Parts: sequence; structure tokens; C-alpha cells
Amino acid sequence: MSSLIVLECNEVPLSIFEWYARENSGSHIGRFLKDGRIGTTVAAADGSGVRDLYPSQTWATLAMGIPFEKHGVYWYGDPKPAEFPLYWQVAAGERRVGIVNTLHSSPFAEQCSQNGLVFALPDVFAMDDDARPTHLGPFQAFTRSMTSKNGRAVRSKLPVKEFASGLSAARRAGVRQVTFGRLTQLVAGVASGRVSKERFRTAQFLLSADVFMSELEAHEPDLAVCFTNHVAAAMHRYWPASFPDDWDDAPYPPDWIEEHRDEIPQALHAFDAFLGRVLRYADQNGATVLIASSMGQVGGVEVEKVVEGAARVVVDPERFGRWLGVPDDGEHASAMVPHVTYRFPTPERAMEVKRDLLQRNIDDGQLVVDQSGDAVTVTYSLNAQGRYLNLDGVQTPMADAGVEAIDVSEGRSGVHDSIGTLMLYGGADVALPDEPVDVLEVAPAILTALGIEPLSHHVEPTFVI
Repeated sequence: MSSLIVLECNEVPLSIFEWYARENSGSHIGRFLKDGRIGTTVAAADGSGVRDLYPSQTWATLAMGIPFEKHGVYWYGDPKPAEFPLYWQVAAGERRVGIVNTLHSSPFAEQCSQNGLVFALPDVFAMDDDARPTHLGPFQAFTRSMTSKNGRAVRSKLPVKEFASGLSAARRAGVRQVTFGRLTQLVAGVASGRVSKERFRTAQFLLSADVFMSELEAHEPDLAVCFTNHVAAAMHRYWPASFPDDWDDAPYPPDWIEEHRDEIPQALHAFDAFLGRVLRYADQNGATVLIASSMGQVGGVEVEKVVEGAARVVVDPERFGRWLGVPDDGEHASAMVPHVTYRFPTPERAMEVKRDLLQRNIDDGQLVVDQSGDAVTVTYSLNAQGRYLNLDGVQTPMADAGVEAIDVSEGRSGVHDSIGTLMLYGGADVALPDEPVDVLEVAPAILTALGIEPLSHHVEPTFVI
């Protein structure tokens, strides 16, 4: 094997890829399924009975090759233990490696210090704009800005200004003219009401996919990793629109299903076009392509927390922390809505803060507070009525607490499931196991394929790349 390309497709189960191939003859996904080696993964008992599966948890498990009980990473802001490096970090000690958006690649200074990293665009939870090469920095600033503004819902009907401000940065980072054309069409579709504004999430993938291909072709690394969440985001929100028969009684009316029936297919169209470019590169350069997810999603269960109208979202974590009573030695770290993470000088200090915060009552309910190492993560659920928040019986205007009300219309219909995807194009002529492969096996299998000795805590993989 001359090189390996890993496409980390968050939460996409094999059944979704197979459905797309049936519906789209001649697709690149269909070609992969026909010519590749096809299997599944399982997050086997990863925190079972302790926590529900969560993507930052299961990707840490897959990438480190160690279970949650040992690595302790659940929220995005949780510290990553140095004794359990991610597979691409290990590889970058001996091979040339490039990454785009893969989870746990921030903070850049801590996670991306390896000499073998020839390009690195850290995940969207990064707190700064550092990237490698440095010409990717302005693009990182643009994507971070878009992510922070569109956590719970895409808030701007027409983010023209945001796209315009990032235009030159995107061009320097390798975004193609054809992609700008597609974004223009998307903006026009949203403006006319033909498509949902939530489809702007796919726009960020289109941009990052171009950057990945530009850097891949420029550097030709031994290992290249690209992460995407845009299909998972569509499945979470719109599963019943594509698969209403998964429920005995559809959780949404026919007009909602008709309005959103294209959302999951469009997300997959974007991935399929990207996959075509990756496969062309693989064919030309003798590379192997691995598509993996650390878990999957399923439908047919009760739709979670349907929200209509205004939802309250933390937009100023520092101000929110002051309102909660987070001490001044707590430093805000990025997290996914509805979570806020603060880092402290020591784990002992973090534990003290957790105990104090658990005594607070917010909107007549107790805060949900987690602590991992020096990180404290607050999960908030804010009453959407009125313009005030209530903390320990004292009302505060929500703006003074760093909170903003946004319009939301969503439900969680695709829910986390332990079974994910494992697909290989090229590489060894050895079939994948019929049974799901434990996600713990993926990291050592990747290292072995690169000719690198797995680490002492890794399990023996049951499959060959």
C-alpha cells in the first residue's frame, strides 16, 4: 500500500450508503460498495450503562484504540490524555500525514505538534485559527466563525456577508470556482424558499472537501484523514422525510415530509461527488481508501425534544460563566450547543467548581455539570419563555447572561446507534469479518497498514487494511 486515505463519516450507517446506491445508479458510493470490501463497526459497550453514546466519545475511542472507561473523553472540550495518542498522531511520528477537521485535533499547539504533519486544518471546535500550512489560517477563521454562529440552527437566512468575507481565504485555501458556483445556487435556493436554510451545513463540507483535495494533491501524504458531520446533521433532523415507513405513525405530517424529503439525499450527493474525486486520486496514486464511522444512527424511535419557536443559546460563554458563578481562573473552551466547557489550572480545582455549580438552580432546575480532568462542562436547558433567566431565584435579562433567543423548528428523529460503517477500497485482498468490527480495532489496523507497530494498549485487529 503506497498511502491510505481515511474518510471519517460521522454516524453514517452502512444502510444509508446502501440506500443511496440503490436510489442513484452510477454513483461513486455505489461503485465503492461494488468494488470494495464492506463491513460494519460496533462501539461495543463503550461506556455502556454509564453514558449514552456521543460522537466526541466514540471518535476518541476509535482514534485512540482505547475504551471510554480509560480515556475519559466524552465532551469535545474534555482533555485528551497524552498516553493515548490518536492514530494519526502516532503515524505523524514516522510518516507524512495530513488531516482536515478530524475530531480532537484541537487545541492545535497540543494536538498538532508532530513533525510529520504536512497539513493540518483542525476541527471546528478549535479556539484559535492556527493551521498548517499557514495559508490555511484565514480559512480556519472563516469556518470557525460559521460554526459558532450556527450551532443549534442556521440563524441567517442569507449568510452572504459571511461567505463574501471568507471568499479570498477560501480561494487561497484551494476552494474551486465550481464550488463557489454551487454555493451561489444554494444561496439563491434559500432566498427563494425552495430549500431549507439548514442546507448551509453542507456548504461548509463543500468548502472543506476542496481544501482537503487541494492539500492531498499538493503533498501526497502517506496518511490523509478527512472528517465530516454534514450527513449526520441531516439524518438527525430529517430521517422521517426520507424514511417515513420506519414509524408505524409518521412523527411529522405529509407536508413536512414533502418539504424535507431532499435533505438527506442532498447531503449524500455532496459526499458522493467528493468521494468520486478521492477515488480518482486513489486510482492514480495506488492509494487505499477507508470509510469509517465510530457509530451510526437509526430511525423508528420516539422523536426527541421537538422544538418549535424560540430556543435560548449561549452566544457569549465568558458572560454566561460569570452569570453562573464560574471563577475567573476558568478559561472557556469550545463545545457543541447546548454545552459550555471551562478549563481550570488543575483537576482538583475543576472538581471544586463542579461541586459549587451543582448547588445552583437555573430556571427552577438543577444544572447538569460534568468534570473530566481540568475541564468542567455545563449542559444547559433554558426556559424559552420571556426575556429573563432565573438563577437561584434572581432574574437576569438573558442578554446580560450571554444568551440569545433564536428561531428553531427541529426534532431529533435519527438517534445514535452503536453500529457504524467500515468500508475499504483497495488494499489487501482479504474480506472484512461478517460480524461488526469493534471500533477499538480500527486504530491498530491503520497503523499496521502503514508499517507502524501498534501501541502496547492496542488490541489485535481481526481485519486487514
